[in-house]
Parts: sequence; C-alpha cells; structure tokens
Amino acid sequence: MKVSVVMITYNQEIYLEEAILSVLNQETNFTVELIICNDSSPDNTSEVVNKIITNHPKGNWIKYISHANNLGISENFKFALKECKGQYIALCEGDDYWIDSLKLHNQVDFLENSKDHVMVADNSIWHEIGSDQKWHFSEKPERDVEVLEMLEKRQFATASVLFRNSMEFQQNLGKIFGDTVLWVYLSNLGKIRYRTNVTSIYRRHESGSVLGTDRLDWAKTMEKWNLRIKEIAPKIPDRIIKKRIFGEYKSATDFYLKSNSYQKYFEGIFKCFMVDPMMGTLLFFKHLKYRLKKSMVFNKK
Repeated sequence: MKVSVVMITYNQEIYLEEAILSVLNQETNFTVELIICNDSSPDNTSEVVNKIITNHPKGNWIKYISHANNLGISENFKFALKECKGQYIALCEGDDYWIDSLKLHNQVDFLENSKDHVMVADNSIWHEIGSDQKWHFSEKPERDVEVLEMLEKRQFATASVLFRNSMEFQQNLGKIFGDTVLWVYLSNLGKIRYRTNVTSIYRRHESGSVLGTDRLDWAKTMEKWNLRIKEIAPKIPDRIIKKRIFGEYKSATDFYLKSNSYQKYFEGIFKCFMVDPMMGTLLFFKHLKYRLKKSMVFNKK
C-alpha cells in the first residue's frame, strides 16, 4: 500500500523544513511518497528541500517539483494531485505541520475498516502567527460531517485530512478548485468523518498564500470556486452559495475601506451589489456611516 502526501508551497522557506520533517517523522507499515510542488517561489525553497532529500534517511520519500512559472494556488494543487500514485492522499501545505507521528497510520486504519467513508479529518491547533494565540480548530464532537456544515463554516483544517484516491477522482480533477470544492466533490462519493484527536498545526498569517494576495482577486477566485461547488452539488441552496460569495467580497471591501484604497473599495462594493443588491446597498450605507463618523472624530482633533 502507498499513501501520497501533497505539499504545495509558495514563498514559505522559513516554515517548510518543519512541515517536511513532520511528514518524514510518520511511523507507518506502508509506503509514503511526499509530493512537494514549489510554485516558482522567489525564496530559498529549493535549497531547503534538496538539503533534506540529500541528508535525511527518508529523503527518498520526497518527489520534488519546482515550476519554472507560477501556476497559482488552484493549478498547482491540481498538478500535485495528478502526481499522486497512492491509494490514499493526505494534504499538508508548506506552512502547516503534523504533530502526531501516527497520523497517517491511524487515518489509513480508519478508512481501511470503514468502506462507507471516503475521507477522514482530525482536529488541529489554530496558531495565529505573530502572537501567542493558539486554540482548537473545532470544539465539535466526532461525527460524519454534512456538506452544508462545511459550507457554512470550516469544520477542519486542510492539513488534517486523508481521503481515498481513485481513477474516478483522477478523471474529475478538472472540477477541483481548492480544498472546499474538493470536500464537496468527495462528499458525493462517500461519508466524511471528523474526529476530535489533534494531529496538526494550522498556521494563519499575513504572508500566507491566501492572505498575502490581493483581497479582491482572492474574492473573485472564491466566487469561481463557489460556482463550481454549485455545479458539483446542484442540490445546495442558492442562498448558501450567494452568502459565501457575498462574504468574500464584503471582507475585501472592509479591508479596502480601512486602508483607504477607494478604487478597489468601489470595485468590491459593486461586486457585493451584483451578488445581492439589497445586502450590497445596506453594506454601502454602513460603510458610509463609518466614514462619516471617522471624519467627525478627525475634525474634532
């Protein structure tokens, strides 16, 4: 048996070694391949990876691919998934890491003994970079997670999952845009079990692959992802998809308003209005009230 571990990375040099070593530290009775896809990082990612390949006793687990040109998160993710030869696939992005050396062993054991389940996810520690804040990713009990739960709020971290690989999955990779779309697609193939044991650390920080991008560009990407979710699972209510898309554009406009980036702000508020005219209008007047109040405080000074 073989398990494939996908690690996509971009500009995560300072975290990458910890992520890689946490995978190589796994205690298993099966073969593991670690597929690292570097999306044309401008830092020293290649040096970090190649040093581990050369010096670590399990360096032969690693299959390293460094793209000459930047593909973007979605395309790099799909590229890495296509490289997977294992019966199971685990995910661990370059700035996250595992803290349980039996993570893969226990998750494989669960799926081997529960044929109705297509994926298993564990709890994680959420670590806010730049502060000492750490907390459990979820406080919910062990259960099978429903699709609507996953769309209302993230139920588990990407680094915590293991799912079945198959010919059907590989043939449908063109439909996959990001992790949430992947969860929805997999939910059509079987059950998804969430377990409360903590096996990974999820890092959130401003230099991350998502938060480091332009907010509006990211919101547009998320709109595409959510429309793809609707294609994959047409029974999902339109209001859920609309709420998710609106929320992404709202986050972008909130950021641009506070940073006085008005051109981007008005582009974002227009997108909000197009998604939901009533909510977009209410949001605009809420922001207008905020600016007027801030202006009055400034004038008093």
